[in-house]
Amino acid sequence: MFCETEGKYGGKLQPTGVYDIKTKQEIYQRVNKDGNPYSSYLIIDPNIGKQVPVSSPNLSGNKIKGKNTSSNGFTNKYGDTQKIFSEMGYIKGETVLWRNPKTDKLEPFPSNAKKTVDHKLAQDYIKNNIFQGYNSLTTKQKTVLINEPKNLQPMTGSANSSKRNKVQNSKGNSWETWNGKELHPKYKERTKIDQENIEGVIKTKANTMENLNDLKMNLQKK
Repeated sequence: MFCETEGKYGGKLQPTGVYDIKTKQEIYQRVNKDGNPYSSYLIIDPNIGKQVPVSSPNLSGNKIKGKNTSSNGFTNKYGDTQKIFSEMGYIKGETVLWRNPKTDKLEPFPSNAKKTVDHKLAQDYIKNNIFQGYNSLTTKQKTVLINEPKNLQPMTGSANSSKRNKVQNSKGNSWETWNGKELHPKYKERTKIDQENIEGVIKTKANTMENLNDLKMNLQKK
């Protein structure tokens, strides 16, 4: 979809979904009248109301990123990651932090790593183990439970692929190694505590949702 903004020399400006670090403004790519993109990129400076050329953004192999990508480069599929990560302490200044499983320390997210959003408590575990009435909930309610903000964290694609649906408080299915090396003992213990706390939060919300659904159903019968 093309932005309605006209290019300085005709054509349209197509949003890239990537934001300029200094100005926080979205970066656009100029597209000519034939629909072919130029190799030039720009932002629209709100202070002067003019187009300002910028360096080519890192699109990480994607042609054009849409609204489902946050300004920090992480998917917004599970919620506003910029807001969530900030509230959860994963953003310091303009730097996204992640807890390294091998050190148990919050460290700057590796610039060369794939950016993924991890569910601390696996989605399958939430669907099948926490709440017996899960399938009776609405699609929106299920999404709210799975994407509980406390349950989301930035994680490299490599680590996320290794972790998959493992749960530390699930016997015989805990995450123990990544790339052939043991996870830090404190990280495993921290993850276990986090998952237990998140399970409690989700269970409370699920019970509230079920009670609300029952109340609505009873009112409809009257």
